[in-house]
Amino acid sequence: MPETKGVALLTIRAWCEEGSQQPLRAEIRLADDVAFGFRSTRTFVNADDVLDAVRDFLDSVLSSSSHDPTVTSVSRPGGSYE
Repeated sequence: MPETKGVALLTIRAWCEEGSQQPLRAEIRLADDVAFGFRSTRTFVNADDVLDAVRDFLDSVLSSSSHDPTVTSVSRPGGSYE
């Protein structure tokens, strides 16, 4: 197994709220290093925003990697998780 600095974790819990104009709810919890636990929790009502948050998370994992110094962090509209 390759050596790593830590293991990042993202969990998504999704559900629908009946009767709402935007019924989707998705709660995302993030941990930069599972040894230190979750550092933030955000709730979304739009699937595209959830996808952007997942992309931001993966970008931050790649940017913190020492494997490839040419990889840089990418910011997306709505902020990032760095």
